[in-house]
Amino acid sequence: MLSSTDSIMLWKYIFLLCTLQNIFHLTEGIIRSKFLEGSLDRILQCTIEKSLSDLEDYGCWCGSKEGNGNPVDAIDICCRQHKCITYLQFQKDSVQYCNSNIN
Repeated sequence: MLSSTDSIMLWKYIFLLCTLQNIFHLTEGIIRSKFLEGSLDRILQCTIEKSLSDLEDYGCWCGSKEGNGNPVDAIDICCRQHKCITYLQFQKDSVQYCNSNIN
């Protein structure tokens, strides 16, 4: 069992990796950084005992879901950020899309 301090540090690391992956995705198109994806996957397995593939249909924003409503937790927030950045690449109204899909 992780101490609360260790748990907070790991969640901060997850957000950092999520942010870096989103920045990479935005600047390099659809190509994913295998290093960041692998690192995020390992951290998820250590912290919540789930892999990225386990989160495919997680929450309101992860995986193939269109995204609607408030994110259920920190992982869903990360998925929302990723979806909004992906939408930004292909659509001009990404801010409106991301803001309008939150309750």
